[in-house]
Amino acid sequence: MFKKPTYLDFWILSFFAILITFQPHYLHQKINLFELGLYLPGIDAILKGAVPYRDFIHLRGPFEIYLPAAFMSIFGNNIAVLSTYFYIGTILTIITSLLLAQRLLQARFFYYLLGLILISKTFPRVVFTYWGGFRFICGLLVLLCALNYFNAKKLKWILLAGILSGISFLTSIEIGVCSIIAVVVAIVFAKRAKIFDIRDISQSLSHYFFGMFVAIFPLLFYFHMTDALLPYWDATMNVILHMANTFPQDAVVPENIFQALIAIVNPFNKNFRHLTPVYCFLVVACYLVYKFQNKNIKNQDIGIVLLATYFIIFFISAFRNIWSSNFEMLLQPEKILLFVMIERFYFFIKTRNDAILTTLSQPWVIVRVLYKFRKPFIVKIFILGIFMSSVCFSFARFQKRFVAFQIFENKVFGREGVYQRNVNYTNPNLKRVGAMSVPYQQASDFVSFSEFIERNTNETDAILMFPELGSYNFIVNRPFIGRFPICSLTWFNQSWHEEFLSDLNKIRPKYAVLPKNIPEYYYKTHFVVPENKEKYDAVITYINDHYQLVNVTDGLKIFKYVYK
Repeated sequence: MFKKPTYLDFWILSFFAILITFQPHYLHQKINLFELGLYLPGIDAILKGAVPYRDFIHLRGPFEIYLPAAFMSIFGNNIAVLSTYFYIGTILTIITSLLLAQRLLQARFFYYLLGLILISKTFPRVVFTYWGGFRFICGLLVLLCALNYFNAKKLKWILLAGILSGISFLTSIEIGVCSIIAVVVAIVFAKRAKIFDIRDISQSLSHYFFGMFVAIFPLLFYFHMTDALLPYWDATMNVILHMANTFPQDAVVPENIFQALIAIVNPFNKNFRHLTPVYCFLVVACYLVYKFQNKNIKNQDIGIVLLATYFIIFFISAFRNIWSSNFEMLLQPEKILLFVMIERFYFFIKTRNDAILTTLSQPWVIVRVLYKFRKPFIVKIFILGIFMSSVCFSFARFQKRFVAFQIFENKVFGREGVYQRNVNYTNPNLKRVGAMSVPYQQASDFVSFSEFIERNTNETDAILMFPELGSYNFIVNRPFIGRFPICSLTWFNQSWHEEFLSDLNKIRPKYAVLPKNIPEYYYKTHFVVPENKEKYDAVITYINDHYQLVNVTDGLKIFKYVYK
């Protein structure tokens, strides 16, 4: 039970993760037009020969759009395939976390408990078909390769870690920066702990950064040759500098260090549960200080430094939106760290040196006997507490949130299934939607709008889908306006907004489409910034001045350009 977890244990937990997260009707849901709109028009443009950033703006790194584009080019250019891509990526992220944990933990007992917690707590059960995907895998793979290097000191692993860091940076700058800082800090710590010497440091860093160069340079050179390099830099800097201010959080969050400290120590604070990872980091910090002061740093501790650094940088970056799914993904490295610390504490109290007993004088022999009996009792209580809390929490989450567990439970107890296909959902039978079944109203919108566009436009006719209806450009196979499939991205800065208005006036699309009703969340996240409302109103004014309403569906208003 307390032997080192093997690859067999990893495969068992991986198979369990696949089974327990199985969603038989994952293609049976309302399509999130905004989230998928960040990908679908860009993917379609790439498959038609466009270059990211030069021809369209993408919110994250180029590999984050190229990988699903490659996936859809193989399996089909439709929404169902993209949803499958995100589903597979989410499962593989959990499996990669399990492999990383297998290399860090020393006891099967804690490894299996961690597996339960990791799956039940970090599987994004709501957004797994349109968010995340493979974006977080590269960062975890960097940690895994770096950990292999620290254990085996084979330079091929640090070279591979560098290549994966470059890929991670080109996929998501946030994850790339986390992995780069983590590896560099771990290498420097190894030198400070006298595990590495100067030669090890130079070889490690040179191989690592060369690996990054190998991954990054070809794409940057391609962008340079296609005049996309400066637009890539412009888009990246605008997202970094303006994203948080353009679309601020609508939830209550700590605004300064003092409020954060209050939230950390007050269990009744709304943000307390988001700040509990701080306690894990403090425990890790105390552990490392203790080991460092006692000059007892080992190779396994370098792995803890590596993961802890990745975790704290990720935590800081995710703090910009602590109520998002991005913050939940932070819990994967945090839970691994937590169980590593629990395991270390277990071995500490189990193998504690009995020097205290020898220092006790003979008259206190009764105390010594009581201490001998007390020590095994503490260990057993500790093990029982960890086991019960982990298992009970995990099974409560499985029972409430995981369809596969509900199906299994119903089969065992002979109950009728609680999870059935919703009869009010239907497949709109559109090529670009694929095997998705959506609510009747959304299906009606898709069909009505598609038929209208087929009757009245050609495939080369651009359509203004304002402000966040870029998914419809993909569904009806029509170009978007300029470089902005999601028009609200133009709110990041004035120059993008002016570029968009210029393209709009130049192209003069035959049709402009608006949502029938403005989503309520716009007033909480979009229009709280006055500049956003001004840019929105400018486009609405343009539409009112140059277009007239010609058709209405369940959720859309279609306007036609009027030549004057």
